[in-house]
Amino acid sequence: MQLAAELQTVHLKLKALKQEDLPTLLTLWSDPQVTRFMNITPMKSIGEAKQMVDLFAQAFTGDSAVRYGIWWRQQLIGTCGYNEIDWALRRAEIGYELQTTAWGQGLGTELVRALVADAFQHLNLQRIEAYVLPQNIASAQVLRHNGFQKEGRLRCYEQTVAGFSDIDLYSCIRGLDIKLPE
Repeated sequence: MQLAAELQTVHLKLKALKQEDLPTLLTLWSDPQVTRFMNITPMKSIGEAKQMVDLFAQAFTGDSAVRYGIWWRQQLIGTCGYNEIDWALRRAEIGYELQTTAWGQGLGTELVRALVADAFQHLNLQRIEAYVLPQNIASAQVLRHNGFQKEGRLRCYEQTVAGFSDIDLYSCIRGLDIKLPE
């Protein structure tokens, strides 16, 4: 399967990240409110942002992941994508983050809906997963609005700045949680 370089929704355009996006990405990834649920420390340099974009680009080239810049009203407001794709098992993990000024406007729900549609309709995946810190209530709500169900809590699953943290596992199953148009 070929990963799309771009996805379009009613209000958003999801485009592969580019080097010219680095200043905006540094602003995004240096905001402690944005990064507190990302399991990264806030970035301090353009070099750190470049390393992250280079990792995303390398994974995209190998068709194992893709990270899109989220464009709204001609502004880059966040990133989203497939963090890991297992083609043999037809499943993927998604992730996303938005700048604080874009919170509470339904954009998270819209971008996840686009990823779900792409995963099931174009990539022919069977299962989509999302790992969410229990404190990240807004992200859990976005997932539930898109047919995801909480499968359980993985105890001490991820090491964060504060130590080991529990993670809630959400999933959406093709044909079970989401019905595709005929």
